[in-house]
Amino acid sequence: MNASIALTLIDLRTTGLVRLGVSTEAARGKAQGQGRKLSQAIYHQTDAEGLIYNSRLTGRTCICVYDRALPSNLAATPVVEVTRLSGFVDALRELDVTLIATP
Repeated sequence: MNASIALTLIDLRTTGLVRLGVSTEAARGKAQGQGRKLSQAIYHQTDAEGLIYNSRLTGRTCICVYDRALPSNLAATPVVEVTRLSGFVDALRELDVTLIATP
């Protein structure tokens, strides 16, 4: 997907959540329940179109786009099978992941 105009995203990657008193369980905990409640509160109390946050597993940047950003702000591109993405097989090998075909 490509944004045709800038989306309003709330950045949850820094210390702002802690300064606001948001539970670290919601921001960085292993369970997803508190994070979902936080996202739901942001959705209902703001006009933000999504969130920027760090992955609980990898620490890498992720983006959550809320349904209200669709369809006017995003345009879909053709779907590509994940197995055709460049580097996909190499990444699986590096992670020691084996794909097993089912009949």
